[in-house]
Amino acid sequence: MIVGWGSSSMEGIGPALEVALDGTGRELRNLGKGGETSHHTAARLGALPPLLTLPDGVLPAAGSVPVRSVLDLQAVSLRAVAGTVAGVRGVLGPSAEQVVFTRETPGPPVAVPGPVPFHSLLGPQLAAYDTLLWIGKNDLHHGDSAEDVVGRTRATAGWLTARGTRVLVLGHFVNTGSPAELQRRVEATNAALQAEYGDHFLDVNGPLTAPHVWERTGLTATAEDRAEQAAGRKPPSLSADHNHLDMVGYHLVARLVRDRLRVLRWLEPAAEAVHAKP
Repeated sequence: MIVGWGSSSMEGIGPALEVALDGTGRELRNLGKGGETSHHTAARLGALPPLLTLPDGVLPAAGSVPVRSVLDLQAVSLRAVAGTVAGVRGVLGPSAEQVVFTRETPGPPVAVPGPVPFHSLLGPQLAAYDTLLWIGKNDLHHGDSAEDVVGRTRATAGWLTARGTRVLVLGHFVNTGSPAELQRRVEATNAALQAEYGDHFLDVNGPLTAPHVWERTGLTATAEDRAEQAAGRKPPSLSADHNHLDMVGYHLVARLVRDRLRVLRWLEPAAEAVHAKP
């Protein structure tokens, strides 16, 4: 199994990756969720446990309780995840544009006088599997710097590799018609990740803006496509909208992922046996 973590691009590429991996002996578990920031994804994975502040400093005896944390931005986008707060099992997820923690079973109230970490159950269960990370694009859209995104990507990848996981970091494409400042931050993020991860970084924007992409996809470029590519941005003919690829674009990127996995020898028959969790 190969596990994919990220936001809308990871969520959207899932079916195309399933096609690309067919016959390789590897299956994809896609845990991408549209709209998530890297804070959300790293929290679900368990790499960066968020500190939660509870109303009145108490985890109630039953039901759901709203919490405040770094997950509040784009709270509605958080994919619900099982975990523990102050040793109590439950689910952290969105409700009415806020994040809430819902206890698994009733029990005595728990005093939580200060911020307390949420510990994911899912991430540690999957940490032994080869992993694709496509995180941080939404952070850049919300104004975070390249340094912020690279730092959280590094922390997330480092948490995985410390557990023996092999990680491939995917770069970010520049949106069609992207503002210049956002494009600069996306490009700076990609450059830093490329320098840090080498062969374990997959450039996505380069292939999408290369002239030979039209031969690879069988499409004919329009004048607008050529103009966007010349500016270093994703072309409209490979796009569902300004911010997302269409399925032709996803198929292209999925084949790039598969080809890199072959170079990294992740698709060899012994790979699953060696890296799968017992």
